[in-house]
Amino acid sequence: MVITAHAIIGGAIGAAVGDPVAAFFAGVASHYIADYIPHTDWGSFQKAGETDFTAGQYLGIAGDIIGGTLVFWYLLHGLPAQLFINILCGAAGGISIDVIDNVPFWNKLLRKFQPFVAIHHLHLRIHNLGWSRFNAAQYTSLGITTQIVIGGLALFFLLMHTGRI
Repeated sequence: MVITAHAIIGGAIGAAVGDPVAAFFAGVASHYIADYIPHTDWGSFQKAGETDFTAGQYLGIAGDIIGGTLVFWYLLHGLPAQLFINILCGAAGGISIDVIDNVPFWNKLLRKFQPFVAIHHLHLRIHNLGWSRFNAAQYTSLGITTQIVIGGLALFFLLMHTGRI
């Protein structure tokens, strides 16, 4: 899933959990669960063995990060401190696996050391298990749909929990 979807799912869990440490680790768990569900992300369009993103993918990632930041600024602005922290910790947990494993500035270096090797292999395994039931022609439409539905439900929960709706 894209970074914004992972952050929104983790943030929704953080709002429900009520403890920042538990929110973070529940957010991490949500990352793997969400990655098991068929989805489209920035790496979905790479050919087997490709590890470098194109300029278009980098623009998409930048837009994803900027859009997600704006969503969270709106959601977190003016909240009580404890709820703010819980949502932020859940969101941080939700994106942590992608930050560790997919950021090209350090992912190749980190993958030389444990526990990052194990994180990378588990991340790949979860992605592959989730996608193994579908062929390439179905990736994009199914992947976008699942991401919109799951991310939308999590966003709705966050909006309700923060009193925005």
